[in-house]
Amino acid sequence: MDKLKKAVRRHGERLQRVQQRAVRQVSGSAAKQGKGQAARGIGVRNFALVLVVTGVVGMFASFVLTMDKMHTLQNPDYNPACNINPVISCGSVMKSAQAEVFGIPNSLLGFAGFAMVVSTGMSLLAGARMAAWFWRAWMVGMAVGLGGLLYLYVQSVFVLQTLCLYCMATWVILVPLIWYSFQWVLSEGHLKLPRSSDGAVRFIQREHLSIMIAVYLLAVVTVVWRFWYYFKTL
Repeated sequence: MDKLKKAVRRHGERLQRVQQRAVRQVSGSAAKQGKGQAARGIGVRNFALVLVVTGVVGMFASFVLTMDKMHTLQNPDYNPACNINPVISCGSVMKSAQAEVFGIPNSLLGFAGFAMVVSTGMSLLAGARMAAWFWRAWMVGMAVGLGGLLYLYVQSVFVLQTLCLYCMATWVILVPLIWYSFQWVLSEGHLKLPRSSDGAVRFIQREHLSIMIAVYLLAVVTVVWRFWYYFKTL
């Protein structure tokens, strides 16, 4: 009788372990599936297209600014085509100290950076997949780009009090480039955040477009407010 009880107990314990193992496997599969669904939320193709489109626009704007900079150096009286009015004047911005870093024009640095963005996007479209360290380094670059964007925006609007048409074009495309790069590393799991931030992450993934539009509206309203003295005369 005792042997029978022990056998039944061992069988029950074995069955319990099997059930626990099955639960862990199901939970792990669900977690992987959830991660896959998050990754599909942005999609490698969509992200690659964002990189290619923003990179091409950025390269074009940087190229035009570089050519205008060269013409200005050759002829101080050169009048760039984007000198439209007292507020929108690329020439005034290009001649400022804020237009270069350690003697290198911002447009040259931008051209090199956007070229890398395009090449990365094309690589993704061709089926390439980068290691996690690449995307972490990528986000370091995006952080530098965000810092440069904020600095140049503040300098242009509040210090120089002049807007550069092609500079603004790069500002416009940098917003989705940086924003969706952040979305990508989150969905792919390359950026680890505390579990307490899960709610914020879900909100960001759900309202990504609304947040980006809000950023654009804030920037536009600030520009209109700062230069209202001119716009109200039009």
